[in-house]
Amino acid sequence: MSVNFGKLDLCIIGLEVPEASIKERTTDQLWDGWSQNPPPDPLKKIGDHFIKERAFRVLKLPSAVMQVEFNCLLNPAHPGFKNVKVMYSGIYLLITGCSENRNSAAALLFPAI
Repeated sequence: MSVNFGKLDLCIIGLEVPEASIKERTTDQLWDGWSQNPPPDPLKKIGDHFIKERAFRVLKLPSAVMQVEFNCLLNPAHPGFKNVKVMYSGIYLLITGCSENRNSAAALLFPAI
C-alpha cells in the first residue's frame, strides 16, 4: 500500500552558462546533516555568500532530495547574469510517494498538459 502521494508542478529551464562562471560544491565539501529539512543555517550562509560575493553566475549543489542530481542557484547580482541564455523551458508534473514502511520511494515526472 502506498501513502503520502503528492503532486507538484515544476518548471525546468535549460541555460547556457560559461563553465568558468559556475562554482560547484560536492557532497564531499559539505558536512554531515547538510541535507536535512529545514536546511541548516550554514547551508543558508553558503547561498548568501554566493550572492554577495558576485564572483559566479551559478552555484551548483547536490540535491538534498536526490543526491545523484544537482540544483543550480542563479546569481542575479553577478555582472554577467544578463548574458545567461535560456535554451529551453517546460512545465512538468512531479508525482511523489513512498511505501507505508518508507523503505521505498517513487517519483514520476510528466510533461504538464
